[in-house]
Amino acid sequence: MRRTLVFLAAVLAVAGCGPDVPSSSLSGPAQAVSVPIDTVQAIDGPTIFEATGNVKARLNAVLSSKVMGRVVSVLAKEGDRVKAGSLLVTLDTQELAAGVDVAEANLRASQAGVASARTARDMESKTSDAKIAQANAALTQSKAALAGAQSKLDLALAGPRAQEREQAHLAVVQAESSLKLAKTNLDRISSLTHEGAMPQKDLDQAQSAYDVALAQRDSAVQSEKISQEGTRSEDIRTARDGVSQAQAAVRQAEANLVQARAAALETRVRSEEIHSALAQVSQSEAALRSAEVTLAYASIAAPFDGWIVHRSVDPGSWQLPARP
Repeated sequence: MRRTLVFLAAVLAVAGCGPDVPSSSLSGPAQAVSVPIDTVQAIDGPTIFEATGNVKARLNAVLSSKVMGRVVSVLAKEGDRVKAGSLLVTLDTQELAAGVDVAEANLRASQAGVASARTARDMESKTSDAKIAQANAALTQSKAALAGAQSKLDLALAGPRAQEREQAHLAVVQAESSLKLAKTNLDRISSLTHEGAMPQKDLDQAQSAYDVALAQRDSAVQSEKISQEGTRSEDIRTARDGVSQAQAAVRQAEANLVQARAAALETRVRSEEIHSALAQVSQSEAALRSAEVTLAYASIAAPFDGWIVHRSVDPGSWQLPARP
């Protein structure tokens, strides 16, 4: 039996509790006052107390599913004590798991779209830079060709100068001198070859040298005639055609450069496609998180430590959202 200690105390009455005392009696010697004294002692007391009232749980929760599905298992019964986080009920997750798989596949597809868009942008950027450089080089080359064609036309229109005619005449004289020397050398070697003093090979070489000298003399004579006659109308027309062709080539090169620069703007479109693909990735990630959360709803766990006071579902039953 539980033991308790009871303390009793004496109450002393002091001033203001009795009749008035004459002032003459206060002048005499003080007299002792006797008071009762009790001793503190232990006594036996009751250990069980009976009282009427209502017992209420500090925390109370009615558990239900947030998704609809067939109950697969119920892991607790009435009267069981459970810990916070203990798994109580599981629902069929096939459809919900398939939703997670679809969301994951969509996320992978979105990520692949971003990678593809970035690859296309990088390739087009490199290609456009190369095309612009190539178009600039072609334009520079065509302008140089135009300058050369224009120079030829100017020379054709001006005709050969006196200095050029003199150079052409000197070339004829030199070619004829070389031809005479080659002819003399050929006759000498031919005679020695017939006599057996030189091999046929030397005669063949001499004949070849003579033929070359003869061709050079004829070419020099023809050039001299052209320089003396002046530029022919056919040559002037050819030079003008060359200028026209060079001008057309320059215009085409300029158009190609403009086209290459316009193609470079396509990289901006690719950048916008990348932004769109990234937005699709974010959307797919959100859908995946939502599917995973929905899948987690198929498992009902205890929110806190406590006892199961009522169970309303059994395996195989159909669970509706918000139904206990």
